Amino acid sequence: MDIRLVRKQLQVEFANLNSADFDSVEIAANDFLDFLHSAKLITEMIAAFPENTIDIDEWVKSLYNTQLSLPRNKQERMSFLLAVLEKYKDDLLSIGRHFNAGGSRKIIDHIRKYIDVMVRPIYQYFDNELHVKELKMSPVSATSITANHSIIISGNNYGSVSQTNIDAVRALDELSEALQKSEQLTGEQKLEAVNNIDTIKNQVVSPKPNKQIIQLAWGTVSAMATTAGAADFATKVSTLIASVSF
Repeated sequence: MDIRLVRKQLQVEFANLNSADFDSVEIAANDFLDFLHSAKLITEMIAAFPENTIDIDEWVKSLYNTQLSLPRNKQERMSFLLAVLEKYKDDLLSIGRHFNAGGSRKIIDHIRKYIDVMVRPIYQYFDNELHVKELKMSPVSATSITANHSIIISGNNYGSVSQTNIDAVRALDELSEALQKSEQLTGEQKLEAVNNIDTIKNQVVSPKPNKQIIQLAWGTVSAMATTAGAADFATKVSTLIASVSF
């Protein structure tokens, strides 16, 4: 299947899961997993992940007493998140009730919090990897330099990706690393920051970045950076993001 079609279907499956109500959320979770295990491009990536070695039952028990703890290595983290989703795909209430939904008493709100914290990163990982594959397949047809010295690389499929956008992605990667090392942020806050940074990165390398999505995600990241004592660095990153080609 064409990379673009796989990526589009991935987006649809996650959107269905993310918007599902209580009566359909487990069906949507199974559909999402079934797609991951049926799309060859994704199954090849999954096959390269290290085997999950974390005892999920013990990890869930510890959620009551400790901060959310996940593997630092990205592929190990994906392997674990997939294993958790696989284990609870038919009983999302059991895992969802461990996630704080801002004081809500609605079961679906707790399940959605779990999806946002533990499943969205899976979607974002594969979406980003597929996007990179798309970019690599897009032949470069022309290179030029604009008046503000931004290098424009024009491809048949993607329009243009400027050096400014690339610099923004690199700066976001550095900010992500800094926030992951912070002792001022909880495990859940770090994961939320990484999720939002990945969202921004996906928009920055998109042929048509959505400024509203970037602004919403950056609001969360900026707040986390301030808490972590990285406000000055975040300001520099913000300047790069503001100069992205829209």
